[in-house]
Amino acid sequence: MSHINIIEHEYFRNNVGNLRYDPAIGWRGLIGHNDAGFCLFQTAKRGARAMYITIMDYIVNDNCNNIDDIINRYAPDSENNTEAYIKFVAHNVGIPRDSDSVKQSWNLYLVGKAISDYEGKSKFHVISTYLVGFFNALTHTKYCDHQFSSSIR
Repeated sequence: MSHINIIEHEYFRNNVGNLRYDPAIGWRGLIGHNDAGFCLFQTAKRGARAMYITIMDYIVNDNCNNIDDIINRYAPDSENNTEAYIKFVAHNVGIPRDSDSVKQSWNLYLVGKAISDYEGKSKFHVISTYLVGFFNALTHTKYCDHQFSSSIR
């Protein structure tokens, strides 16, 4: 493996949610993408922030109200075993897959952590990576008016 590939691998690890690159989205800390089309982030905290903002976008903009909705949008059948993904996330969060309690802040945090676990990324990062990324997503300007701290209702 060349030095460039090792560096790219380290930045790919920072993409804790395995987000696809979209040139229209200027994520903080985004340094590019790999040949497979996945984002490369400077830090895992920036990658976690991007993942949580993506999930929040699905809830606020796409009317995703439960784990079923979120994972069907996040991990479509064309690229994933979505049913297995949904079961994994619901089990790890500890709520029914069709429960709207996914909008409560702790459950929302756990959804992101479960996504990272399913994608195989969490083994590289400590819990503070996710907490900081989640907090930074919650304080993102476009979510200041939403009540993720208790529920979006």
